[in-house]
Amino acid sequence: MQRYCGNAFESPTGKPFFDAKGIETVRRDNCKAAPKILRKCIDILFRHNADLAYVKPFLQWQIKKILNGRLSSLNDFVFAKKFWGLQFYANASVMPSCIIARQRMAVDPLGEPKQLDRVPYVIVAGSSPQDRLADLVRSPADLLSDRALTLNGPYYILRAIFPALVRVLEVLPDFDYALLMDWYNEVRHWRADKLKLDTLAEGEAGKLREHLATALCVLCHRKIADNKRASTTTTATTSRGVTDQQLQYPVCGRCQLAPQKAVLLLKEKVCSAGRAMNQLVGTCAACTGAPMQLEVGRWPGQRHHCLAYTCSNLARVHQATRDYELLCSVDQAVSERLLRLKQSTFSSAAAVNS
Repeated sequence: MQRYCGNAFESPTGKPFFDAKGIETVRRDNCKAAPKILRKCIDILFRHNADLAYVKPFLQWQIKKILNGRLSSLNDFVFAKKFWGLQFYANASVMPSCIIARQRMAVDPLGEPKQLDRVPYVIVAGSSPQDRLADLVRSPADLLSDRALTLNGPYYILRAIFPALVRVLEVLPDFDYALLMDWYNEVRHWRADKLKLDTLAEGEAGKLREHLATALCVLCHRKIADNKRASTTTTATTSRGVTDQQLQYPVCGRCQLAPQKAVLLLKEKVCSAGRAMNQLVGTCAACTGAPMQLEVGRWPGQRHHCLAYTCSNLARVHQATRDYELLCSVDQAVSERLLRLKQSTFSSAAAVNS
């Protein structure tokens, strides 16, 4: 099988154009994010004499966006496989196209895809590492309609993007798969999956666990891990604030030392996120003609019902809505916890005076 890529010239004075054979930039058996990232990496190598040091910042930036759920378009993460019919699969229970076909037929008995149709599907994040891949297959419409579902970022990076990069970059003498994993691990340690949310109420913890992607403070955007040392040294000043060990939500200890300022900044960010969400939803309302305008400062009363996953604005609408709900959850949790802290402080002071 031929596999090559490069800049082709049709004439000695003509402009070059990218030409490839057999690699993921021209194949359709992968999600669109893999060929886009691969093509950009190849362009960087062409411009900088095959120096991998220039590929690292771009690739880590893309990895960070995928892990954080900052998607420019959901269509870039949709797989589309041909469907040959349920009767032609020996292992139909684990084939993604068959799983989507059965999900459609469960809703509509006549909803089985036609033979040789490409069935779109996505891979969502599971609740435990023991989940089978077949249990994580969902249709793009289900991902858009169910707010509890999120894309499985590590799967797309390790199973879709990295193999495509390895098949092209392995021809370089200084390339090694361990190098890609090192770049990935440098970004992955920002993940906040290990944050303890037991101190919050059940509903608040569920919202934060659903939306929280990085261990970054929502106010100053510093890494919470970098502020733990500073917060532990100010444990004695609990009357002015609280530390990261006492409050396990994405607000660093430095910001928690000024609770009034933190609450004010959170209110401003909630209003700003609400305005951004309304602006994006207004664009969808102008396109669909549906009254989707939402009021700032309250939970959305009407869900976004557009399922055109190929639209780039739709991904921005869902991300803006998630950001707005995350800030609302953090604002409510911070306000309630600070109120309880003040009440306990007043009770302790009253008990001492008495």
